[in-house]
Amino acid sequence: MLKRHFSLICLIFITLFYFYEGHQKSRWRENRVIINDVVIYYSYLPATFIKKDPLWNFYEKNEKEYNQKGQYWAFKSPQGGYIPKMSMGKAMMDLPFFLIADWYTQFISNSPRDGFSRPYQYIITWSTLIYSVLGLLLLRGWLRRFFDDKTTGWTLLALALGTNLFFYATHETGMSHPHNFFLLAAALYIFPLWYNKRSFILSVCFGIIIGLLILIRPINILLLFPIVFMHRPKGMGAIPYLQSILSLKQLLISIAAAIIIWTPQLIFWKMQSGNWLYYSYGNESFFWLKPHVFEGLFSFRKGWFIYTPMMLLAILGLIPLYRKNKNSARILLLFLCVFLYVTFSWWCWWYGGSFGARTLIDILPLMAFPLAAGFEWVSRQKKRWILFIAPVFFVYLNNYQSWQYSQGFIHFDSMTYEGYTTIFLKDHTPIGYWEKLITPDYENSQKFGEERNSMPLQ
Repeated sequence: MLKRHFSLICLIFITLFYFYEGHQKSRWRENRVIINDVVIYYSYLPATFIKKDPLWNFYEKNEKEYNQKGQYWAFKSPQGGYIPKMSMGKAMMDLPFFLIADWYTQFISNSPRDGFSRPYQYIITWSTLIYSVLGLLLLRGWLRRFFDDKTTGWTLLALALGTNLFFYATHETGMSHPHNFFLLAAALYIFPLWYNKRSFILSVCFGIIIGLLILIRPINILLLFPIVFMHRPKGMGAIPYLQSILSLKQLLISIAAAIIIWTPQLIFWKMQSGNWLYYSYGNESFFWLKPHVFEGLFSFRKGWFIYTPMMLLAILGLIPLYRKNKNSARILLLFLCVFLYVTFSWWCWWYGGSFGARTLIDILPLMAFPLAAGFEWVSRQKKRWILFIAPVFFVYLNNYQSWQYSQGFIHFDSMTYEGYTTIFLKDHTPIGYWEKLITPDYENSQKFGEERNSMPLQ
């Protein structure tokens, strides 16, 4: 049974572990799940269903009070309407969970029905956990089309326990990244079925998934490239393949479904700003001539390969993947170059307070492909147990550093090489540690795309 259903057993173990960790480590008991960025993604729901005011007219009267409580956060457009910085895609995904908490609060609990009391905090934790596990389930189904069950199982374990998906699925719940992880895994699983079977239901599902994926984070439109072209049939050229997709009647159904998903957001923007499309990030922008790709990958502030070293193995896995599937390896490599460039051209390339490069959780389903290819190659080697030392250590390191971050030992935005090496695998903060940290220069980064002043942590 272990050999035949290894990946399923791994998935069951991950699910139980995730839900246990989420229940124990998430901050729902302190009402600290719906905070910071989570408030912006989520607040469409209480505004609509509790305040009965989807256009946020209530906000102007008590703006300071709401900001102090950390319950709502929006900016005033030139036309006078209030608009949250983030769009409502994640709120749409959280809606079923919100309605459960709202019903429970009204009829069973004594908690205040304000959208931010403990039942709402707890249910958003459940939303994060369920989408994370469903994403892993769909990823399992997709990987098994290309790899054996054992390789798939090891890949799921490495991804679920050895990356910062674990932290954002169980500790700092409520962020959008597990939701994006789920949507990308769903798109990878459904697209070949949609292309081959061409059914109405699959077309609607695919359109909804892509619509949400781009609505939550517009940069995710870049994900369409690997989703589509990694599944190009052997022997078919890229242009004929693309023409075959564009000629499908089902494509119009998917586009219509995506537009329907976008419609509430478009109407909201139109009514609040006078424009169907509205840039809600104000003076925050990309600096295309000043990308920070190297820092995004290797810096001790947020480096992807520093805080998620499992991805080094995924990058190395592109080599065996190229031998197995040249098309997918080429597509992934090209996509990574473009996506990393765009991601780290953002003015705040470290993306504020976070454990590692949290924005790259969104592309982990894609990175599972070369990671699986690497595990497949390792499984064929005579001394494969030696080669498994690295991923096992990376899982241990990820869990330990997740604990360090949750305790405040790893600082949320001011880490340095000196600070990292001082705190590495420590269960306390050594004397002189805090003096080695440097506060990011937010002001000049936002103005010029680069930091110009170095300030010790205050």
